[in-house]
Amino acid sequence: RTAAPGAAATAIRVAHAAAPPDVPRYPEIYGLYVGAYRDRYYWWDAVLLAEKVVLIAIAYIFDDALLQAWAGLMSLLSFLFVHMAVRPYATSTLQALQSGTYFVLLLNAASTFPFGGGTADVFAAGNVLTPW
Repeated sequence: RTAAPGAAATAIRVAHAAAPPDVPRYPEIYGLYVGAYRDRYYWWDAVLLAEKVVLIAIAYIFDDALLQAWAGLMSLLSFLFVHMAVRPYATSTLQALQSGTYFVLLLNAASTFPFGGGTADVFAAGNVLTPW
């Protein structure tokens, strides 16, 4: 997903809010962009974009791999809780798919903990065979 569908959906809602009654409403025309969400949450793409920005910022802000994993895990848990509380999708199938996505991302972030962390150079320590 990108910001374009979310921004387009917001612009479409504003433009059609004052449209005369004989003009087809946005779901019939622009359902591709806003059809996945309940009417109240047409802006949910902006939240998903913010989630991606936060995860990218964590990767750039923290140098330590373990700290990145903890911060990523906490931010993903926060977004999961918001998703479960708000339930923005129009169907339960889409709700379940998004929840499953968060679950997989949380497993991925949590899987880094058994392997330690930090920025130690394992190649320089001679613990790993390098191909070069």
